[in-house]
Amino acid sequence: MALAATHIKFALDVKGKYHVQDMGRYLIGTIYPDSRYITGIKRELTHGDYLLSSQFASDDFKKGWSVHFVCDKVFNKITDKDFSEFLISGAPANFGTDWWINKTAIKILLDIEILKKIDIKQYLPMLNLVENPNGESIEDMRYSNSLTQKLYIKEKVTIEDIGIMFLKLGIKKELIKGVVRKSTEYSTMPDFSIRINNLYESMLALAAKINL
Repeated sequence: MALAATHIKFALDVKGKYHVQDMGRYLIGTIYPDSRYITGIKRELTHGDYLLSSQFASDDFKKGWSVHFVCDKVFNKITDKDFSEFLISGAPANFGTDWWINKTAIKILLDIEILKKIDIKQYLPMLNLVENPNGESIEDMRYSNSLTQKLYIKEKVTIEDIGIMFLKLGIKKELIKGVVRKSTEYSTMPDFSIRINNLYESMLALAAKINL
């Protein structure tokens, strides 16, 4: 998954294409799929190619939900190509592996760069609204959204702050340590922030070719 600030900025950058009327429902739709870490529902209920159907994207919440999947899809495609040296050849592309740690580190640094380009605080009150299309607990949904609000209300979000949020999502401490260590390592590399910014621009360019 891309992280929430990335999803919100991406949704804002492509919203004109989808004729969004209710910005609040659109934005809670675009962060909805990753609430599964809190609610415990299966990934296939929140992520899948069925989300790219124009029949699915029938309201602003579902448009945001679909755009979330588009964002993840283009992030993965561009990252696998442009950051291939960090995604260890032959390593299992599974949760918790070195591949996952390295890719998650890239997601964290992308999110931190995105936060330099968006006044995200103005959108956080919209996340007080919740929807539960798969019958999730409303309390769990509120808690999931509140984690996003509490993270991004900070004046400056650090790698360590995101690591703490991952802990609240139920990710094991040892994995988080590896992700924080790798993110810090990448952040010191010359021109890495330029590559991250190019990654986001490439994501938008590829997304322009996808219609819902």
